[in-house]
Amino acid sequence: MNILIPSTLKKTYRFNFKQSLYTLFFLSIIALPLSVISSEWTTEQFHVLIQHDTNLQGGDLPPLSAEQIDHIHQNWHQVVDIQPNKLGALRLQQDLESNGDTLTTLEYAQTPAEEFTTTVGSAPSATSLTPPPSTSTLPRHVDNSHWPSFPPIGNQGQLGSCVAWASTYYQASHEKGMLVGTNNKTSLAGVFSPKWTYDILNGGQNNGLNILNAYQLLAQNGIVSLVNFPYDTNYLAWDLNPQDWVLALSNRTAQPQFLAGLGGSQPQNLQAIKQSLANGHVLTFGTYIESWIFTVAKVDPASTTNPYAGQYAASWANGRTGGHMMTIIGYDDDIWIDINSNGKVDPGEKGAFLIANSWSTQWGNQGFIWIAYDAFLATSAVQNGPANGRVAIAEVTNSYAISAIPLAANYSPKLVAQFSLTESLRDQVDVSAGISSTAVSKPAQTFNAIAFTNQGGNYEFNGSTASAPETATFALDLTDLFTNAGTANQRFYLLVSDDKAGNPTILNSFTLIDRVHNTQVSYGQTPITIDNSSTAPFIDYDFANAKAIDDVPPTVAITSPVNGTTVSGIINYIAKATDNIAIARVDFYVDSTLVVSDKTLPYMATVNTKTLSNGSHVLTAIAYDAGNNSAQSKITVIVKN
Repeated sequence: MNILIPSTLKKTYRFNFKQSLYTLFFLSIIALPLSVISSEWTTEQFHVLIQHDTNLQGGDLPPLSAEQIDHIHQNWHQVVDIQPNKLGALRLQQDLESNGDTLTTLEYAQTPAEEFTTTVGSAPSATSLTPPPSTSTLPRHVDNSHWPSFPPIGNQGQLGSCVAWASTYYQASHEKGMLVGTNNKTSLAGVFSPKWTYDILNGGQNNGLNILNAYQLLAQNGIVSLVNFPYDTNYLAWDLNPQDWVLALSNRTAQPQFLAGLGGSQPQNLQAIKQSLANGHVLTFGTYIESWIFTVAKVDPASTTNPYAGQYAASWANGRTGGHMMTIIGYDDDIWIDINSNGKVDPGEKGAFLIANSWSTQWGNQGFIWIAYDAFLATSAVQNGPANGRVAIAEVTNSYAISAIPLAANYSPKLVAQFSLTESLRDQVDVSAGISSTAVSKPAQTFNAIAFTNQGGNYEFNGSTASAPETATFALDLTDLFTNAGTANQRFYLLVSDDKAGNPTILNSFTLIDRVHNTQVSYGQTPITIDNSSTAPFIDYDFANAKAIDDVPPTVAITSPVNGTTVSGIINYIAKATDNIAIARVDFYVDSTLVVSDKTLPYMATVNTKTLSNGSHVLTAIAYDAGNNSAQSKITVIVKN
C-alpha cells in the first residue's frame, strides 16, 4: 500500500493512493498543425499568424526599479524551499506509479508554514535552495490549467491591465479556489475581477500598474468577484456597492513571496519553482513580450510521444520592448525546443514552462504558450545558443517568480471599520486606521491601506468628472490591528485626511462591525468636514472579552463533478465548505457509503466509478464545524463505464 502522511498527523491520518487525484493532471493542450509553421519568426509575423488583436496593450509594465527591488528584498519573503502539500504528494505518487515505481511513505505539508521555507532581508540566492530529499522527486509534467479552480483564458482588451489579470484574475482566483474547492470553470462567482484591482490603482490613466501596489491591494483590501464587479472598458469607475468592500476583505491574500530560481544572470535552480507548480500553485512574472523570438515545440526523435509538437513557444528574447505580466501555470521537462535551430536535441534544450496570457484564446495555443527554460537565462546554456542582444526573458521582474496565496483558509475579518465619505476629487483623500489604549487619544499603531492613499486621479468615486460631490461607503479590515495590540478595551481610530483646499471631504459615518459577535458600534459625532486638514475620530470597544457562540451552521457545496453529468473511470470529488469560525471535517459519501472523512483543505476525495454499477448514483458531502453544526450537499451522477 502506498501511503501519504501529513507531517503533523503521521500516526493518525493516512491515504490509500487509490483514493487520490488519479487522472486529472496529464491532459494536454491540442497541438496546432505543423504545416503552417516555420522554425522562427519575428513578433510581427507571429502576431499575424495567430490573429493577434493589434489593439491589445503592450508595454504596460515598467521594469522593477532598483528601489522596488530593494523593497522586495527587505520586505517580501523569499521562498528557498518547498515541501509537497496534499496535492503535490498525490501528483508525485501518481507520477511514480505511472512509471512502475513505488514510494512506501511520503510526508506532506498541511499548512503554508510547513510547505514554504522562506527568508527575508537577506541577499536573494537560488543556489541556497535545500536539495530535495532522496525520497522526493518531481513529476515531469504539470498543467494546473485543468484544475477546476483555474479560470478560463481571459482578454484584457485595450486596457493596460496585465498586472491585474495575472495577479488577480488568474493567480488569486486559482489560489483561493484551489484551497476551498471552488469550480471556476462552471461559475464566475469565485473568479476575481481584474477591474477591481486596475481601476483602484491606475491613477485615472490607462498606463498599467505598479506590481508592488497590486499585491499590496490584494493583501490589504482583498478582491471581489467578476459577478460583483464585471470587467469592461471603463478603467475609471470604482465599485461603489458598500457590501462589496466588506466581502472583498474575506478574499485577502497573504503578503507576496518571490522565488529567485528562474535564472537571469544568476545560476538557474528550478526545484522550488517546479515544486510550487506541482503543489498546484501558479506564479507570475514580468517579460518584454514584444521582444520574444517565437518558434514551435519540435518532435523529439528519441521520444515515443510528442504531445506538444507544433505548439507555439518562445525560445529567447532579444530586446526590452513590451513590458507585460503573465502567469506560469505548469511545466514539462520533456518538451523539446530547438534553441540553436540546428535540428538536433542538444543539452539544455529540453524543458519549458507553460504560460497563461490575457490576450484571449485567439493568441498562442488557445491563450497559452511555452517558454523554454533556457530563455530565462541571460546567457544561453545551449551550445551556440542565441546571444546577439539577448535579454533574460523575465528581466522585467528581476528574473523573479511571484507567489501569492490566500491569507488563511476560509478567512473572515473579525472587526471591520465601515465609513462613508462625500468628495468630488478622490485623489485628495487619505484614509487609514489606528489603535491605542483608552488612556490616550493618539494611535499607538496605524494601518495604511493603499486603496485609500490618494488613489484614482482627479475623479469622483464613480470615475466621473461631475461637479457635485459624490457619496460612497467603504470598509477596512481592523483584525490585524487588534490582534497585535494585546489589550482588552481598546480605542479604534479612523484617520481621514484631505490634502487640498477648496474641495472638502465629508466623513458622514464611521461604524465598527464585529462580525464574530454580530455587533455594531457607531461614532456619534458625524458628519465631519475636512478641508486641507485631518480628523481622527475614535470608538472604544472591548472585542477581547466578547463571547462567541457557535450556533451558525456551515455551508457546503459539491463543486466537482457537476450535478447530472455522466462520469466514468476515476473522478475527482471536491467540496467547498465554509463556516463563521472553522470547519472540522467534510465527509464524502457515494450513495450511503462513506468514502473518506477529510479534515484538511482542499476538501476532496476520489472515486473509482468502475467499482460502481452503471446508472444513477448520489454523491453527498456533509460538512461539520467546530460546534458540531452540520450542512450537506447532494448531487446525482450517471456512471457509464
